[in-house]
Amino acid sequence: MSLTVQEVKERTFDVVVVGAGPAGAAAAFYLKKKFDSVILLDKRVFPREKLCGGAISKKTRELLLRDWGIKEDLEEISTKAQTGELYIKNQLITNISLKPDLMYFVSRADFDHLLVQKAVNSGVVFEDSKKVIQIDHINGSLVTSDNQRMKADLIVAADGFPSFVSKQIGLRTTANSNLRFNALAYEVDVVKDSFTKGGSDVSKLYLGFANTGYGWVFPKKTTDTLGLGGLYERNLNLKDDFIEMLNDLKIDKSNFKGIKGHWIPSNQKLGKLSKDRIFLVGDAAGLADPLVGEGIYYALRSGKLLADSITKLDLSSIEISARTYKTKCEKSFENEFRYAYKLREFLSKERNLNFCIKILKSSKTMNKDLLRLVNGDITFKKFWWKLILRSPILFYHFITP
Repeated sequence: MSLTVQEVKERTFDVVVVGAGPAGAAAAFYLKKKFDSVILLDKRVFPREKLCGGAISKKTRELLLRDWGIKEDLEEISTKAQTGELYIKNQLITNISLKPDLMYFVSRADFDHLLVQKAVNSGVVFEDSKKVIQIDHINGSLVTSDNQRMKADLIVAADGFPSFVSKQIGLRTTANSNLRFNALAYEVDVVKDSFTKGGSDVSKLYLGFANTGYGWVFPKKTTDTLGLGGLYERNLNLKDDFIEMLNDLKIDKSNFKGIKGHWIPSNQKLGKLSKDRIFLVGDAAGLADPLVGEGIYYALRSGKLLADSITKLDLSSIEISARTYKTKCEKSFENEFRYAYKLREFLSKERNLNFCIKILKSSKTMNKDLLRLVNGDITFKKFWWKLILRSPILFYHFITP
């Protein structure tokens, strides 16, 4: 779409953030502490529905409390699961008490809207129904679908994965260079408790429906979210596999509107995170752990790391900030992603997975460690070595090709 200068209304800001999910709201929130004029844009009308598992880990809740002062508001929109259940297809393998640190699950419509409101309260300008159609990464400007040109010294791409902004400026990250090496997930929201007997305080994980992936049932306020995710290159018919899962769980199609899919970045190494005045955060930067695909924590953290890296908005300082941001993200995420990737590949071998299931059946310690891993109380590295060293057989499998 081509627009002339005369047709476009021009506005100037210090920072423009594209995408108002957790990464975008966080980047805007933290950058507003340093710069006068920050605008946050989203192509959708807020609050907007976004299908997502919506698990909020303990480390995420701690970050929101520490930096955002968010506690009661999160409690109000959350459903808390007291029990976690692990299945192989329909066979229950083990259940884990989630007390005292209950797992929180939220509707992304509510959660994202909460973060945007907190950003607005801090002084960020927010405008929805603003779709970016052109972008100039050298001069720092973009044009929206309502014929507005916005100029900025810094533009933040928080527009999800794969990122439209990074594609438009030719920034090929490790994550978006080849989609087939990433994960794909399909989900539906079903009528609350329309099939579960355990009630709304139970979260469920299902193995056996996807290769190098898993299914889930997560409780929300008014619905339960069912999903199946896995590496695309190993699950070329994942949607059919999800339909099989829904059939096996006896989900009546009348209880949900339709199946939706979305990509999840799934790499152990970070790619390029910036180009000239454009910086990537969250899923747009490929920041989700390769084992379970959790991205909300990394979205929030990357927004903070970006703000911590930016000193001034002149071009020479931006270049220094780009190197600083990349280094901070590597130190904060890359080692964790490497061990999450090792765990994923280790568990992709059937003999290893079967033995780990036996351990989970018999060991309360490993059950608790699995919960602590998901909640962020222990690192992927620590869980990896606890798992490997737990049994000589596992260690043998680890060192044997």
